[in-house]
Amino acid sequence: MWVEGGTEGVRNGEIRVREALALGANVIATACPFCLLTFEDAAKTAGLSEQIAVKDLTELVTESMASKEIITAEAQRSQSKSYFLIWW
Repeated sequence: MWVEGGTEGVRNGEIRVREALALGANVIATACPFCLLTFEDAAKTAGLSEQIAVKDLTELVTESMASKEIITAEAQRSQSKSYFLIWW
Protein backbone atom coordinates (compact mmCIF):
# COMPACT_ATOMS: atom_id res chain seq x y z
CA MET A 1 0.00 0.00 0.00
CA TRP A 2 1.13 3.55 -0.64
CA VAL A 3 2.64 5.35 2.35
CA GLU A 4 3.33 9.05 2.68
CA GLY A 5 7.03 9.80 2.73
CA GLY A 6 8.72 10.67 5.99
CA THR A 7 7.32 11.25 9.44
CA GLU A 8 7.63 15.01 9.51
CA GLY A 9 4.88 17.49 8.77
CA VAL A 10 1.14 17.12 8.48
CA ARG A 11 -0.27 14.10 6.67
CA ASN A 12 -2.29 14.64 3.48
CA GLY A 13 -5.37 12.95 4.94
CA GLU A 14 -5.34 15.26 7.95
CA ILE A 15 -5.04 18.29 5.68
CA ARG A 16 -8.13 17.14 3.73
CA VAL A 17 -10.12 16.43 6.91
CA ARG A 18 -9.30 19.89 8.28
CA GLU A 19 -10.23 21.48 4.92
CA ALA A 20 -13.60 19.68 4.96
CA LEU A 21 -14.27 20.92 8.51
CA ALA A 22 -13.29 24.46 7.55
CA LEU A 23 -15.86 24.32 4.74
CA GLY A 24 -18.56 23.26 7.19
CA ALA A 25 -18.80 19.59 6.26
CA ASN A 26 -19.85 17.07 8.89
CA VAL A 27 -19.37 14.03 6.63
CA ILE A 28 -16.61 13.08 4.20
CA ALA A 29 -17.89 10.60 1.63
CA THR A 30 -15.77 8.50 -0.68
CA ALA A 31 -16.14 5.47 -2.92
CA CYS A 32 -12.43 4.61 -2.65
CA PRO A 33 -11.54 1.99 0.00
CA PHE A 34 -8.03 3.41 0.40
CA CYS A 35 -9.34 6.96 0.86
CA LEU A 36 -11.88 5.71 3.39
CA LEU A 37 -9.12 4.22 5.53
CA THR A 38 -6.90 7.26 5.07
CA PHE A 39 -9.59 9.75 6.10
CA GLU A 40 -10.84 7.63 9.00
CA ASP A 41 -7.30 7.32 10.33
CA ALA A 42 -6.59 11.01 9.82
CA ALA A 43 -9.76 12.05 11.65
CA LYS A 44 -8.92 9.76 14.58
CA THR A 45 -5.25 10.69 14.91
CA ALA A 46 -6.06 14.40 14.64
CA GLY A 47 -8.74 14.08 17.33
CA LEU A 48 -11.48 15.18 14.93
CA SER A 49 -13.56 12.00 14.72
CA GLU A 50 -16.25 13.52 16.99
CA GLN A 51 -16.61 16.50 14.64
CA ILE A 52 -16.69 14.77 11.27
CA ALA A 53 -17.77 11.34 10.05
CA VAL A 54 -16.06 9.46 7.25
CA LYS A 55 -18.40 7.24 5.24
CA ASP A 56 -18.38 5.13 2.15
CA LEU A 57 -20.77 6.31 -0.55
CA THR A 58 -22.78 3.09 -0.17
CA GLU A 59 -23.38 3.94 3.50
CA LEU A 60 -24.99 7.24 2.49
CA VAL A 61 -27.16 5.55 -0.12
CA THR A 62 -28.28 2.95 2.42
CA GLU A 63 -29.07 5.62 5.02
CA SER A 64 -31.01 7.61 2.44
CA MET A 65 -33.02 4.59 1.36
CA ALA A 66 -33.83 3.69 4.99
CA SER A 67 -34.88 7.28 5.67
CA LYS A 68 -37.11 7.31 2.60
CA GLU A 69 -38.76 4.03 3.67
CA ILE A 70 -39.53 5.44 7.13
CA ILE A 71 -40.99 8.64 5.71
CA THR A 72 -43.02 6.74 3.10
CA ALA A 73 -44.46 4.41 5.77
CA GLU A 74 -45.38 7.38 7.98
CA ALA A 75 -47.02 9.20 5.05
CA GLN A 76 -49.15 6.15 4.32
CA ARG A 77 -50.41 6.12 7.92
CA SER A 78 -51.44 9.74 7.86
CA GLN A 79 -52.92 11.14 4.66
CA SER A 80 -53.24 14.63 6.19
CA LYS A 81 -49.45 15.06 6.40
CA SER A 82 -47.20 15.81 3.46
CA TYR A 83 -43.50 15.04 3.40
CA PHE A 84 -40.72 16.44 1.34
CA LEU A 85 -37.59 14.32 1.18
CA ILE A 86 -34.28 15.82 0.15
CA TRP A 87 -31.08 13.89 -0.20
CA TRP A 88 -27.86 14.66 -1.93
